This record gives sequence, C-alpha cells and structure tokens, in this order.
Amino acid sequence: FVCYDQKWYVLNGKDGATAVVKDGTNGKNGANGANGKDGSNGEDGVSCSGVAFKSGDSTGFKIVCGTDTLGVILNGKDGVDGADGNNGRHGLVPGLAKKLVKRMKRGINASAFFSGRDDFSEFDDNIFMSDWPLYTDTSNYDRLEKKHFKIIADKGFDHIRFQIRWDTHFIGKKAECLINPEYMKQVRWAVDNTIANGMIAVVDEHELLMSQRVTDNNKASNSYTYKTASPCEKKIYQQITEEMKDISPDSLVIELPNEPTTDEYITATQWNDLVDSLIQIIHGIDPARVIIVGSRNYYSKDNLNELQLDDPNGLLMASFHYYEPYKFASNCGSGAPPADTCGKETWEGTNNQKMAIYKDFEQVALWSKSHGNMPVYLGEYGTIYYIKDTASVEKWLTSITQIADYFGFATSMHNFGGDYYVYYFEKDKWVDHKLR
Repeated sequence: FVCYDQKWYVLNGKDGATAVVKDGTNGKNGANGANGKDGSNGEDGVSCSGVAFKSGDSTGFKIVCGTDTLGVILNGKDGVDGADGNNGRHGLVPGLAKKLVKRMKRGINASAFFSGRDDFSEFDDNIFMSDWPLYTDTSNYDRLEKKHFKIIADKGFDHIRFQIRWDTHFIGKKAECLINPEYMKQVRWAVDNTIANGMIAVVDEHELLMSQRVTDNNKASNSYTYKTASPCEKKIYQQITEEMKDISPDSLVIELPNEPTTDEYITATQWNDLVDSLIQIIHGIDPARVIIVGSRNYYSKDNLNELQLDDPNGLLMASFHYYEPYKFASNCGSGAPPADTCGKETWEGTNNQKMAIYKDFEQVALWSKSHGNMPVYLGEYGTIYYIKDTASVEKWLTSITQIADYFGFATSMHNFGGDYYVYYFEKDKWVDHKLR
C-alpha cells in the first residue's frame, strides 16, 4: 500500500506484473525486477508491514520491509507520547481549505438535528428523530437513520452539512451553556456515520442565539442579546471542538453560527468580533481544523465585504446561501399549509434568468479573489416542497449547480428532509427531479 495525496493505493505485483515490465511470469520479460529473483510468482519479493512495537502497545508501529526497518509511525495522543508530535494532534496542512472545497464538491443538508428531541432513551444506534414535523405534517417527523448515510453516499454526495441547534439542549443553569452529553453523542453518531461512508461532515450551530427568530421567540423568557449570547456561543464551540478534535481535518469541518441577522440583533463589528473569538477558540484546541464563516443578513453575498478575516494558514472557507428569486424558490415560506396562491411561480431558465445567477455568483467569486482566492461554500440552496412546476425546479437547481461548479464553489443542497426535502421518507425514495 502507498498513501499519496491523502488516498491509499494498493500496489499488487503478482508474478512481477506492473505497468512497465509486462508480465514477468516465470521470469520472462521480468527485467528490472529487483529483489524479486526473476519475479517467479512474486516469491522472494520484498513486502512491507506495520508491526507494533510490542503486543498491545499503541505507542506506534515499525514499518518493516523484508528484514529491514525503514522507519516508524508514532501514535500521539494530543501530541503526547508521540515524541515529535509537538502537540500538533493532526498536523497542520497549510491551504487545506482549498483542497477540501474540491473534495466537498456536492453535499446535502440534514436538518434532523435542527431541534432534536430531549428523550434519547429509545435511541438504538440506528435512528435519530427530531421534533420538527416534515412537510407541515405534525404526525411525521424528520429522521435520520443509519441506512440513510449509505443511501446519500451511494448517490454521489461528497459531504453532509448538519443543521444543529444546541441551545435547546443545555443542561444545568442557563448561563453555563452546557450541552447535554447525550445529545452530543447523537451528533457524534451522525458525524461518525458520515465519515464511515466516505463523506465529509460539516457541523454548525444553526440557530444563532441572538438571531432575529430566537430573540423574538424568547423576549418574554430569556431575552438573549449580544452581550449575553456571545459568551454562550463561545462555550458551545469550545465543547463542539473538544468533542470533535480527534477527527481528522480531512473528514470534518466546523462552521461558525449560521445566518446572523442585521443591526438590530448583531452589528458588523459584533459579528467580526465573535467570528474572531470563535476561530481563536477552535484553533486553540484544534489548530489544524478548517472553519466555515458566513456573512450577516442570513449569509447574504452582499454582506461578505463586511467580513474581516485573518487566514495565514489557509484554513478558512467563506459561505453564502442562495434562494433567488425568492418568490420562486421559497415563495410563502415554511410553516402552515400553503395558500392556494403559493407554489405557482415558474422559472423557465431563460438566458437572462441564468445570467442573473451568474452575476450574483461572479460577485462572490470576485470577493474571493480579492481575499487571496479564499475557497467558497454555497451552503444552502433549494426549493420548497409545494412548488407545482417540477420542470422549473429542475431547471433552477441545475443552473445553480452548474454555475457554482463553474466558479469552483462547493455546494450543499437544502435539504435531505424538512420542507425543502430531496428525499421522501414515507416512500423511502429520492425526489427524482431534484436529485437530477
């Protein structure tokens, strides 16, 4: 085996066969078969193995090739016992965000954790169910089963973005902002299953404590403001990072709070201060981790220029969300069953309509270029479930995806479940026109 460019390759040379020396069977055409003794059946060739220092010892492995030890691989717990680990944990890879944005090319949002239930007694390592009804049907809830991770991977998706709400799962006193460890276990369950199926996991804090919706809902109770919410956000990210720090930076990305709103709830200065603080917290615990950062006004492309980001190691990825034209993609919004006037808008995919998307994405690309070609993540785009003209939906999704690909943005469709669903749980099938 050889590890090259973050992938393992198997080198099989039975009978000396390689791309260069033809066959080598019984020594014929087996020139340059060093150490192979004519290459007959591959006997006497040198193979390499990883051999533990001693039985049951997890300190490290010797790399033994034939009778020669070529070197060692040390297992360093947080850099301790690893001698040369220097507390590096994973080892920082400069510019990793640009590499990951290519590997994250096609993703999907999963909303089951948006506001998950508090009772985990029935969790059986097979299913997580939220308390968020699907398709406005109060008898049917968003759920994420173990089988779904493979289903998503088998359709060619490269990553899953988990929309997670943490503040409804605190234990103890409110000001302590301690995440219920049972809830954290379920999030970790989803992350581990994502990685086990060959995809990258993105973990966010989906309902910013001082966002407009939460503030309006909670004015009579906890009345979060920037002053009270900011310390809590820092505690949330400290706990997330501590829980996830053992996961390879190639397999997990942490996203900062989702969709901050406008001046009434958080100013540009406050948002930049919070972003800076959270980046320092994450990299203080896990220096190699790639971090996604979005802009105010619900991750609007027009507010990217407010961001003040310092990224000396190339570990940041900028994000925006896109639902334009909103009257078509989201129309009457989520919630109550739609009125008769909802969902009747169409999108024909004319050149002018496509050019409007192109210009919006070009604006983001130019911002990226002016910031050292910072990689860009289109973290959400999608259409609400009750749009009647499926041909319009397919044209719009296709145009968004193709134009994003043109500019090199990674994409994540909204949403596996929820009101923008791409997968229909009751029938255990994909929504074909959206998947295409």
